[in-house]
Amino acid sequence: MKSIWTILVGACAVVGVGTIIFFFSGARGKVAKEKLIGQIDTMIGKDEIRRKEIADGIEGMNKAVKTLTRAKIKARIEADDVAKEVNGNKAKIKESTAALVRLKGDLEKFKTDSKYTVSYGTKTYSNADELDKLAKAVVEHHKSLIAQTEILEKRLESYEQIATTTATRADEAKKKLKELEDELKELDAQLAEAKAYREAATALHEGDKSLGNNVADLEKKIKDLKTSTRTSVTVEKEDWKELNTKPETEDVSKIIKDTKSTISEIDALLGNK
Repeated sequence: MKSIWTILVGACAVVGVGTIIFFFSGARGKVAKEKLIGQIDTMIGKDEIRRKEIADGIEGMNKAVKTLTRAKIKARIEADDVAKEVNGNKAKIKESTAALVRLKGDLEKFKTDSKYTVSYGTKTYSNADELDKLAKAVVEHHKSLIAQTEILEKRLESYEQIATTTATRADEAKKKLKELEDELKELDAQLAEAKAYREAATALHEGDKSLGNNVADLEKKIKDLKTSTRTSVTVEKEDWKELNTKPETEDVSKIIKDTKSTISEIDALLGNK
């Protein structure tokens, strides 16, 4: 339905300004002003509700940003710690690999030379059986390091993924927060303008000959103000489960088969055929 003000302004060209002034004079003018004030009050009321929704959204997004930022930092610290463990284990694996190569060579020499002797640390080995025990201990240690490192690498991959994901979501949340803050500033400006219009409408006198023009002008401004963009706020809530940073080392002793010789096990670990 067309606004009565639009009809009246349009009628101005037909019946003349005098008729319009007469219409907005006296009782009719009072009704017109009250109607306009009612429209402004309705708009202000709706925008006050919108403002509360946006303010609640900003509070929620602030919490989301803090949560995501903490999760990002936590995941990054955990990833760095696990990465240090992985690098440390790889260094130990490198050392044990070199030891296995040497042990294999010494065990093979005992097969061809019964008088062969070799020293490891402060101990000298003069027979294959004694050195074989040492070699098996190194094999067990090497297998354990490999198993632990595989577990740590999977854990590191998870932490890296969490750190990357939370960093991305934190950036998105910050962007949305900025949009909401800008929207709130715009809405506050609109509310202030609408309240100023209400004061202007209240100050109009029903008998004022300029009332018709003033009412029409205010109504146009209110109509323009109503076209402001509406914002819907959605805060995504994410539950982050704390991961256990201590890997469970599998019992590698179960893998060992007594039918294999120490040398063949070393070959398998070193990738020899």
